[in-house]
Amino acid sequence: MVLLSSQISLITNLLSRFAGGRDCIRARRKYACSPKPYLETIKNRLSSQLANFLFLSFPLSFSFFFSSFFSSFFIFFFINFQLLISFFVLHPYFFIAFLLFTSRGLSLFFPLFPLHFFFSFTYNQLPFFSFVYFVFSNIFCRSLNGSNFSIFQ
Repeated sequence: MVLLSSQISLITNLLSRFAGGRDCIRARRKYACSPKPYLETIKNRLSSQLANFLFLSFPLSFSFFFSSFFSSFFIFFFINFQLLISFFVLHPYFFIAFLLFTSRGLSLFFPLFPLHFFFSFTYNQLPFFSFVYFVFSNIFCRSLNGSNFSIFQ
């Protein structure tokens, strides 16, 4: 809302200046009504608008990242915490963030690319396929450990 109102005020200010608004009348100079200072004003205002947009959109994207992480976290791991490593590797947001923010991420997890893209479809159809993936991977982990399967254990 703040961004929209500032854009509307920017457009109205620019239209009034190009139409010979108050600034041209008050300045009473020839160069004040020439387009050069107004082009500088447009450039400065657009750069400030871009800075405002980045300042507002970065926390929003970060909050979306963490809210999606915590919702997926509670869907998968409120029962059993054994799959935390597979969640870190297979979850798309974490996988992309890990590759972006670590230099060794690409060389370390390069063999897991097909595995990640094979299982990433499950996260698009939450909660059914993710729960199915959780149950079958839990069965697989428990069978590797040699213990009986119980999701409430």
